[in-house]
This record gives sequence, structure tokens and C-alpha cells, in this order.
Amino acid sequence: MILVVGADDGVMPQTIEAIQHAQAAKVPIVVALNKMDKPEADAEKVKQELTKYGVIPRNGAARTFSCRSRRGPARAWIS
Repeated sequence: MILVVGADDGVMPQTIEAIQHAQAAKVPIVVALNKMDKPEADAEKVKQELTKYGVIPRNGAARTFSCRSRRGPARAWIS
């Protein structure tokens, strides 16, 4: 499952619901952060929030990558 989280908004109720569905289905979660170009974007804060719901890199083996879209930078990692 691809979980898109706004780097400026962080984890919201619909994010938590999507995480719960993915965990119940036992499918891998790919996290994509959007709105990274906004001044209030805080990727580390979002990462910390996601760990509260069990979305963390497995044994430190997550692959993290950054890319640019037409609107600005984006970040994603596989959990």
C-alpha cells in the first residue's frame, strides 16, 4: 500500500485508519511524503508520528529515497 502523508500536516485520522487497514491485511506500506516544498514541512516529525502506529523501518533495512516532482521535492521510504 502507498501511504501519502503531507509533510506539513503530519499524521491525521484518515492516515491512522489507512495504516490500520494495511496492518490488518498484512501488506507492506510504502510511505510517500508530499508538500516537502512548504516551509512548515517537517519530515522527521512525520516519521516520529508514524512510529507511534508501527510504521517503522524493519531492522533498519528500509530503503529511503528522495525525488523531485514538478511541484518540488518528495520523499518516500518502504516499511
